[in-house]
Amino acid sequence: MKKIMEFLNYGSSDEGHELANFGLKDTYFTLADGVYATTKQHAKESIAAYGQLFTKYDKYFRAYRSGIEKKVWERNKGIIDEREKVSVPDHAIGLFSETSLTAGPELNKKIQDMKTKIILGKQPISAWDEFVSKLKTDANFVKITNEINQSYQQRMAGAK
Repeated sequence: MKKIMEFLNYGSSDEGHELANFGLKDTYFTLADGVYATTKQHAKESIAAYGQLFTKYDKYFRAYRSGIEKKVWERNKGIIDEREKVSVPDHAIGLFSETSLTAGPELNKKIQDMKTKIILGKQPISAWDEFVSKLKTDANFVKITNEINQSYQQRMAGAK
């Protein structure tokens, strides 16, 4: 167990993350001014697959692409920093509804179908309001809503 933990800790270190995602420096990637650029050898040997071994949280992950110009990377990081100041977490992530597992896919299909019909002009916009009114009385929808609310209340009770 200690060796496994050692291995995982190494994978989340900067060195382990770099090795798993880019390979050996100057063989599979070059690093100039903080910007990684993969080599032809990297693509040829599918080194990117090793990146699945370890994951390391990096809030700038989506801001970076191999070979990106530093000014573009810095701009992208700035955008992420600005968004972070006003972002609101999605409190619904991780909430659970047993009914949603069985009835949710069919309800979601009905919702998407109605949206499509309205967007394509096959139904008037007023049909959406009628659909929502009916949905609010659908037994499965009501049960899912109640289960999600209960899951949220349990989460909040545990957070105190």
